[in-house]
Amino acid sequence: MSNGASNPPELGFRIGDAIRREVSSSPTPPITSLARALRLLEQFTARQDEWGVRELALATGMSKATVSKVMATLRAYGYVVQDPLTRRYRLGPAFISGGRVAARRLNVVEAARPLLERLAAQTGETAVLMLRAGFRSVCVAIADAPRPIRVAATVGRYASLHAGASNKPILAFLGDEEIEEYLASPFFVPRGPRSIADPAAMRAHLAEIRRAGFATSESEVEPGVSACGAPVFASGGVVVGAVSVSGPSDRLTGEAMAEATGHVRRAAEELSRALGWRGEDGRLRGSEDPSKQEGGGAYVAAAGPGGPGDGRGRGAALGRLRRGR
Repeated sequence: MSNGASNPPELGFRIGDAIRREVSSSPTPPITSLARALRLLEQFTARQDEWGVRELALATGMSKATVSKVMATLRAYGYVVQDPLTRRYRLGPAFISGGRVAARRLNVVEAARPLLERLAAQTGETAVLMLRAGFRSVCVAIADAPRPIRVAATVGRYASLHAGASNKPILAFLGDEEIEEYLASPFFVPRGPRSIADPAAMRAHLAEIRRAGFATSESEVEPGVSACGAPVFASGGVVVGAVSVSGPSDRLTGEAMAEATGHVRRAAEELSRALGWRGEDGRLRGSEDPSKQEGGGAYVAAAGPGGPGDGRGRGAALGRLRRGR
């Protein structure tokens, strides 16, 4: 980042928990005016993309005079624009070019790969990243178990959100309306010997997953396969996927399952923070399908066989036990 006055557009792309942690741990005190500007910009979300000065003051605890001064500066640099009639602000064109640069650098698969490899080494089982794709999930990254007998997974394979610990954390942390839509959809059908197909039972099960913060399964989709998974969130607390490990049920049980669950939860949180999550609960504001948002491809990778309209995509992303090469 240049110190010259000719490069103001980088200002808006330092928002996030990572910067907040960096500032709080640095011996150098934060620049108050910059911190105020970043806090004001953080208020602009997909749920509320326009703000008045009084609303911003109430939301941040700043005085209206301070908000007015900071917003005037942001307006001068193109980070916000003001409606001449309502006097309300919305994000400006300076975010477009910078956003494109950031989107190119934000590759969730690249961010997840070292975490999955670490998970596979820690647990001795196959580690997988599933991302939400509408009312399904898609496998986008895998780290194979370092054992001759392991669970096989396929990148690009689609799965149902209500079946298996690799997918249920996504469904559990959607908004209530989306959950009800899913339970009333053609996707909510039995997917394996122990998958839940009763709406009331599934609602109770999802509530348990939310309370625990993770999901487990045993022979739910494939006989003899157990798994544990935890949700992955993006900025604003929107659930976008899940990290999981899967292995033979006679191996992934008891203490081994408990230890694997701890590793999975830590990896999911690390990935979430890399995507801009700061601990918010997106269910409080409703959730959004990242695949339907502008730039949603940053979260949902292109899939191969098993994609929309492909009958092969109706099963689970995790396959049967396979003897390694």
